[in-house]
Amino acid sequence: MSAKKSSKAAIARRYAKALFELANEKKSLEAVEKDLGQIREILENSPELNRVLKNTTLSKEKLQNIFSEILKRVKVNKLTNNFCLALGANRRLEILAEVIKEFFALIAEQNGEMTVEVVSAVPLAKTQKSKIAEQLKVITGKKVEITEVVNKEILGGIIVKMGSQMLDNSINGKLERLKIQQKRAALPA
Repeated sequence: MSAKKSSKAAIARRYAKALFELANEKKSLEAVEKDLGQIREILENSPELNRVLKNTTLSKEKLQNIFSEILKRVKVNKLTNNFCLALGANRRLEILAEVIKEFFALIAEQNGEMTVEVVSAVPLAKTQKSKIAEQLKVITGKKVEITEVVNKEILGGIIVKMGSQMLDNSINGKLERLKIQQKRAALPA
């Protein structure tokens, strides 16, 4: 992961945590969760909106006006509205999707659940996903929901990403580790 992506992820986590804590304090977690679910759906179904949010040539006022109109149509509660406008004021609307993802991870954590990303070279069968989820439940003690990502570059096997941990059992990962071992063995003592 590049430093820029890592930095954006850290910023998104901070914003999500702040929103989560504020919503929890104001007893608005359910309302904010519902609002963010609607916004996430809009972002997932509108590549044009994503391009606009990432457009650095637009003024922050223009971006806020565009997003404010969307919030009015969705009819979000005041806390969600103010939060999104604050993101706009800080020119952070481009990370909104990541903030939403992190917010839902905090909700899941509070409910004793965990979302795990599983990367495989080909789509996993339902039985494979359920076996992986069961094994991870035993390890973590939490109900595990799997988000599947297909990446042919790993050649085979799987990579499991749980929060900041990553278990790489892919063929590509094994080949990389083997290459490193061979380089170490070839070095003179």
